[in-house]
Amino acid sequence: MRSSRKAKNLDKNPSVSIHLDSGDDVVILEGEVREIPQSDKQVLSKLDAASKTKYKMPLVIEPGSVLYAVRPRVVLSWTEKDFPNNATRWEFPKT
Repeated sequence: MRSSRKAKNLDKNPSVSIHLDSGDDVVILEGEVREIPQSDKQVLSKLDAASKTKYKMPLVIEPGSVLYAVRPRVVLSWTEKDFPNNATRWEFPKT
């Protein structure tokens, strides 16, 4: 929701860090969010198709909801049992 603390914070600072819940299989994505306008029918159509495939139901967007896309800047990944041998880092150029 646009009135949520999270939406207000992202409006002021779009930097995010996203990670898996697991401590054994680690994936950390750092990047920036941008709002996807609800008027962007092409993106909404793709999200709707993905929702129908995964959840067997259409995408439901409530009034006041905000959709975000994340542009990755850095992704880090490793598994606990083979760290640091399998630690990987990807960097994405700014566009």
